[in-house]
Amino acid sequence: MDSPSSTSSSDAPAQGGVTGGKARKVRDPYSCTNPPDGFVDFLEPRDSDRALRTGRAAWPWGGLGALVMVLLFQHFLFSPSGPWEWQLSRLQGPHLLDRGLINDRIELGRALDADHERPRVIVVGTSRMEASFHEEFVDEALRPPIDFFARAHTRLFPHEIASQTDEILAHGADLILITVSEMELLTPLKLVPQAWGGQLDALFDLMVRTGPRFVFEHRDEFMRMVSSGLSESYRFRTVIGKTIVDRLLHVDVHETNDAPGDPIDVGWPDVLADGEPFAMTTEAYDAIIRALQVQFADKPESVRFQTRQVRAIRPGAHGQLKLDIMERNIREFREAGVEVLLFEGVLHPLAHELYDSQASRAVFLAWAQRMAEQEGVFFLSRDELGPVPASEFRDVTHVNKLGAQRITLTLLDWCAWHLTPIWRQALAETLDPPAGAPASDG
Repeated sequence: MDSPSSTSSSDAPAQGGVTGGKARKVRDPYSCTNPPDGFVDFLEPRDSDRALRTGRAAWPWGGLGALVMVLLFQHFLFSPSGPWEWQLSRLQGPHLLDRGLINDRIELGRALDADHERPRVIVVGTSRMEASFHEEFVDEALRPPIDFFARAHTRLFPHEIASQTDEILAHGADLILITVSEMELLTPLKLVPQAWGGQLDALFDLMVRTGPRFVFEHRDEFMRMVSSGLSESYRFRTVIGKTIVDRLLHVDVHETNDAPGDPIDVGWPDVLADGEPFAMTTEAYDAIIRALQVQFADKPESVRFQTRQVRAIRPGAHGQLKLDIMERNIREFREAGVEVLLFEGVLHPLAHELYDSQASRAVFLAWAQRMAEQEGVFFLSRDELGPVPASEFRDVTHVNKLGAQRITLTLLDWCAWHLTPIWRQALAETLDPPAGAPASDG
């Protein structure tokens, strides 16, 4: 008979590893792979926890809330109704492209808020269009009852317009007025992600047209353009940096180049340039430069920069690419039911001697006239302006106030006859005396 203190062989711990002549293993109470009976594993959810984490309770509400806050912030900051006027007031220095991006949003917001009781025209183009069209330079009595909106600033070439067609159409315009010429269509291609509007279909089209080798060689620029299409924060990163971040850090950033076109020549290199510049003697070139520097003595950097731009005009693969993309843009506008007016921009008279203007303009005119054969597409050549003298230019590629007044009057008159013919006819009757009436002394 066993004593009360004795234990069975099955419950006794092993002593020396042998009990009753047989070795047996004992469970380690600290083993993670073989925990003791009744051990509570805090890494495993309890049944009550599982019940709480089913259904809606299993959603990551904290992360969703943060996402909603980010989206609301982006909507507030980057939508057309965002604080763009405030950001414009905080932009120090020229920063021409950033200023243009801000004005684009302001104009779109103005278009979305305005009543659509009158015909609408959106003016689109590079800084040459920005300099050329100013309603305020024309007497109010001569302005037709048309609402004009603008999307015109530096670096708005055909492929950049393609990246913004949806935003351009969002203005609800009846007519899109685009300034084009050999300057816009036959200069080498540059890729400027900061100017990219974000439309991924336009980016895919550009990739198809240029080919995989070209895309790989310029993969950094293409990745930045992809990022602009995926994130408004990335697209407007330079605007936010210069209007909010730099101001918070008390950092003043100013442009170092006074060129009214592309402010950074070195940072925006040619990525597709076919052929060679127009051949001319050193004496002829120097004579033109001296004459331009005399007229624009206060803008020596602009003269040097812009003459390089003009010298680069020539037909070639780069020009055909731009012509094809611009044709695609026109087709998209027409498919949306919007008419298109192509207006031929002007250059300083001496600028035409810096490139093969006859051959280049012939290529441009053939393309423009072919576009105008389509229904709802019109072409207005610079011949309609008459000779634009050197005195009406503020630099080599942009008109001054006198030139802008001349161009604006011509464009307003064309739009008036096309969109508000009754108003324009009534205006004509007030300006021109009836037949047989004596002319006034005034």
